[in-house]
Amino acid sequence: MSNARRPTTTARNRQLTSAYGNHDERHRQVPRVLVDSRRRGGGNRRGDEAEAMTCFARTPETQRDWVAETPAEAAAENERRVAALMDREPAIAAVIEACRSDAPCGSVPCFECARRFRRRFRGEMRRVAKVRGGTLELATIYLETITHGSLENVSVKRAHDRLRAQMRRSGFGNSIVIGGTEAAWKAREQIWILHVHALAIGVDAEAWDALEEKLAKSGRAMPLLVKNLNDPKRQLSYAQKFVTYHRPGRRTGKRPALPYPLPRDRLVELVRWWTRHRFEDFPFLFGARRRGGRIVPER
Repeated sequence: MSNARRPTTTARNRQLTSAYGNHDERHRQVPRVLVDSRRRGGGNRRGDEAEAMTCFARTPETQRDWVAETPAEAAAENERRVAALMDREPAIAAVIEACRSDAPCGSVPCFECARRFRRRFRGEMRRVAKVRGGTLELATIYLETITHGSLENVSVKRAHDRLRAQMRRSGFGNSIVIGGTEAAWKAREQIWILHVHALAIGVDAEAWDALEEKLAKSGRAMPLLVKNLNDPKRQLSYAQKFVTYHRPGRRTGKRPALPYPLPRDRLVELVRWWTRHRFEDFPFLFGARRRGGRIVPER
């Protein structure tokens, strides 16, 4: 957070608690089926690949990300989180409040620190895609269903290990998959869905089919969604998020449902889970590894 003087915590609570408020769950989740563009024959694969690489060429990494928050927006979100958490999790709120640009707290619930991590991570994804080449796709992959109140027991590491084992058995071979892990709240079902948004490089259609067959055992209607990567700047911005909203309404055409703040109990549950992890725990890597601050392909 910036070094500028802020209102007192009590004043912020009066001003900002309404941003999260006592939001109930009358906005219920409406199931929707997303279409796997690969299975619909979403364009010429080689043509899509060429278009994606052209997008990289004309989108310098120094340019502002498509949906990246500005520093002011990130600071404002931290203010809202402090106000919403002060009564239930004062220690977490105090850590976020004390964060400064010259002395970052490194806490996952801190939106300013999350913003910095996301920008670095997405930059690494774009760099690997440009260097490695091959068929580029964006995948949303189901990991686990969690009942409300049980999120604190979920291990990101175990979920990643399980997915990597499924990929090896599905024939991912020399493919590279790099993504971010999130827990999404589904109000209608009263569950969390742990999932990965990932950049996939060089994955065969047969490997996707085999993985989808394994994930189908979860009973989820759409455990795997794969799309061609046509707009890396925009699409990769979804690869890792640390947000405190959910989308309980109905999707309108291509536009997603409106976001609403998480109900207070779910916000607290999510933030407590975040604090059990480091930022470095959330990226999922298959066929790549971290070396210092960089992601290096293994193949």
